[in-house]
Amino acid sequence: MKRTMMAAAIAMVMVVATSASAAPTTGAKRSADPLKFGYDAVAQLNYGNTLLAWKLMRSPSVTPMFFQNGSLNQQALASGQVQLSQSAATVALPAISRGAKLKIIGATVVDSWVLMVSSDIKTLADLKGKKVAAHSQTSVSALFAQRACKIADCTVVYIPGSPVRAQALLSGEVAGTTVFLADALQTDATSPGKTRVLVYYRNVPLPDLYVVTTADWLQDHQAEAADVLYGMLKAARLMKTNPASAAKTLRSAFPDIDPKLLQSVIAAYVKRGNWSPDLGYESVRTVTKTVDFLKSTGAISASAPRYAGAYVDIRPLKIALARLAKEDKQKAAKAAAKKKANTSGKG
Repeated sequence: MKRTMMAAAIAMVMVVATSASAAPTTGAKRSADPLKFGYDAVAQLNYGNTLLAWKLMRSPSVTPMFFQNGSLNQQALASGQVQLSQSAATVALPAISRGAKLKIIGATVVDSWVLMVSSDIKTLADLKGKKVAAHSQTSVSALFAQRACKIADCTVVYIPGSPVRAQALLSGEVAGTTVFLADALQTDATSPGKTRVLVYYRNVPLPDLYVVTTADWLQDHQAEAADVLYGMLKAARLMKTNPASAAKTLRSAFPDIDPKLLQSVIAAYVKRGNWSPDLGYESVRTVTKTVDFLKSTGAISASAPRYAGAYVDIRPLKIALARLAKEDKQKAAKAAAKKKANTSGKG
């Protein structure tokens, strides 16, 4: 009798254990189709680190989608047209503060904004009464342009796309524009002497571009999100360790750009840290600094949440960074073992 009861108990435990193992793990779902990643503007050099990642990655596969502005990109994210997006801090954080169910999981670009002007402009005061172009009213570009015009008494006009604004400056449509550093470098290379960078925006508590997804998608796809971030980390590393190889891979994305210029842009961004090698881990973790900054500008309501958890889910980035660190440790151990074996063989 006891043996029968014990056997039944064991069988029950086995059934429970089997059922538990068969149940889907939260965050472990995988997308059957390629993931879609949205951008706030047209394809451009400033997006080089993520575009490189999509070319290098095999699983999951990622397809880029380009929208005219951040609002359209966020609509695509909310509707499920894209699963992840690269979004300006001035778009993502205010949206979340107003109740949008989004989560920031990384930052791709930092400190890349500059104020580029025609060569005859020597100081901000020279912009008085002139036009300065920005991307859109809710963009980081606009924030910097508005600050410049507040000082210089100039007028902000809106032209979507950093490369398009650079052309508007060259044509004389505007006297200045906030653009990504990559477009300033490209403009100087292709039209030397016609423009100059008047202001470099650095050390502002405002990452240029975040990686954003919906809270619902992330809840089911945390592991997949970590895989995407891992692929982006690997691309950032290639940019640093082998810029020539990175440039060669990116050529198909920018066929009209001189390969030497492409490589020089990569070198400049790596040197300045514009393409964050750890996907902005610290700036994402301390997102409240950015929230406070945007509150001071009026972009976010003073009553909006201030705690990081309302805006950020750092777990996928931690998983991706830990995976990379583990690989580095394993490679170092193999290299040490190989060196030791070679030394022993010589002895």
